[in-house]
Amino acid sequence: MANPNRILMHYHDEDGLPCWTSETSPVSNTARSECLVPPDRIIPVVFVPGIMGSNLKAIDTSKAQNVSNVWRPDSKSAVVKTITLSPADRQVVFNPSNVKVDGDLVVKGERVTNATNGFSDALLKTRGWGTVYWQSYGPFLEYLETELNNIQKWSSAFGKALPEATWLPFAGDGIDVESAGKVQTLKLNANELTQAAAYWFPVHAVGYNWLQSNEISGKDLANEIDKILAHYRGKWGSKAVGKVIVVTHSMGGLVARAAVHPEMGKAQDKVLGILHGAMPALGAPAAYKRMKAGNERAGISPVGFATWMFLGAYGWDVTPVLGQAPGGLQLLPNQNYPNGWLTVKVNSEVYKITGNPYSTIYSEKVKWWRLVNPVWLNPAKIGGIAGSTARSNPAASDEFAWAKYMTCLKSAERFHGTLQNTYHPLSYSFYGNDPVHSSWGRIQWKIGNERFAMRGPMAVFDTDKELRALALTGVPGKEDGAGTVEVSVNASWMGDLHERFEIQSPSSSGDGTVPHESGAAPGATGGAHEQFSLTGFDHQGAYMPAVKDVMAISRYAIVKIAQKADWGNP
Repeated sequence: MANPNRILMHYHDEDGLPCWTSETSPVSNTARSECLVPPDRIIPVVFVPGIMGSNLKAIDTSKAQNVSNVWRPDSKSAVVKTITLSPADRQVVFNPSNVKVDGDLVVKGERVTNATNGFSDALLKTRGWGTVYWQSYGPFLEYLETELNNIQKWSSAFGKALPEATWLPFAGDGIDVESAGKVQTLKLNANELTQAAAYWFPVHAVGYNWLQSNEISGKDLANEIDKILAHYRGKWGSKAVGKVIVVTHSMGGLVARAAVHPEMGKAQDKVLGILHGAMPALGAPAAYKRMKAGNERAGISPVGFATWMFLGAYGWDVTPVLGQAPGGLQLLPNQNYPNGWLTVKVNSEVYKITGNPYSTIYSEKVKWWRLVNPVWLNPAKIGGIAGSTARSNPAASDEFAWAKYMTCLKSAERFHGTLQNTYHPLSYSFYGNDPVHSSWGRIQWKIGNERFAMRGPMAVFDTDKELRALALTGVPGKEDGAGTVEVSVNASWMGDLHERFEIQSPSSSGDGTVPHESGAAPGATGGAHEQFSLTGFDHQGAYMPAVKDVMAISRYAIVKIAQKADWGNP
């Protein structure tokens, strides 16, 4: 009886070409070695991470406090360095014009891109895998690389290609996911799997400078798509590859939408389709909260404490960074976010700050509920001619910083005014709608519980009119950077009203960062071909392989998009 054939596993060289290795065997072993050649039709998959998911390095370290690795969450030495930065240091180090994407695989002797699939370092660089936060995205890149390139496998016994075990459920009863509280079954028929299996899906990652405008990042992504397509056309020929499929996380969705926008990246005809995950399509009030109160603390463990400090523990840590970063400001609730998301509660009354938030909230410089505390904006006292340090004239430098902030703010408003509801015509989307991972769908400031202790018995004489004036036009006093502001108004016959307001806990379902009000926008506006409302993940961990519903949706959406591919020999 003849020995069964041996299937040789392939690997890729630094150009991405498949290779096989086989050992000689005794003549008595008549089994043949089979090399299962990947398809010569190609659909590159391009993953675009969220804000802070791209690694950044300084262009000129002498202008960045001698910090070379500006943002490397996977590097212990870089994290320690960032934690020790003062607000003034952060302003200098996180200068949008002095950073670039960092694709290094090793940082100061520490391996930070720890791929386990046998890719060479040269191939990891070609694929851009070193440009993204590996702990959050590396497992997903490897998952996609494995799953998408093992949809079907040739069976010598049956003389045809058969679905691999992990894809069989799609072709059978389907895979159930819970969307909007209902079971939704994802099905892919045999023809759809065969169509997708006819293509090779090399998975790429494209990091970007998340401090700069997403319009610029969108144009950069469009250029990277051109390079990726050119790479495969150069190796396999012009007929081997037509378009890419894009998968995004969070702010990466805005970048991808800018890339395909006809007035920005103009790359729509080079993209077959897009899967958006956890995208703040209309912005997220969490961006406002973090500029006022810092990032949320991730538990009481040493790692949780370090992460909190690393991201920016207080409002005065975050404001000098995002205040000069158009990309960060583009995450604020934009002009299309449901109006009245910023509220002030005094006793039983709730006052809404309405109107275009760019003019009513973000440009506000005096009222206590303003986005930016001018004192926090320019701790490094940068300003004046050619951006020189102006410590001898701090008032002038602060005015310079405010003018710079307003320029960035206007850039953010223009970006969203142009982007509007533009999506690639073949877009899929999922978002978090989980009460366990509550998010700031709105921001509510509430008068403090110590009010009567502060005002004493005379507080009972405060009129509704005076309290309204305090809530809407009060002047800020001490601000603790953690969500508490002391406010006063000269409105009482007893003298100034002086009270304390505090940001309340989040109350919207979401993923801990993006509320459902924003995440659902692609489906609500008709931009998404299919959209899924999910539970069971936090924002940063959305694409971890353990999140089974997201993994199923990712594979399903990519195969559905691949049905539109029509290049190469059948």
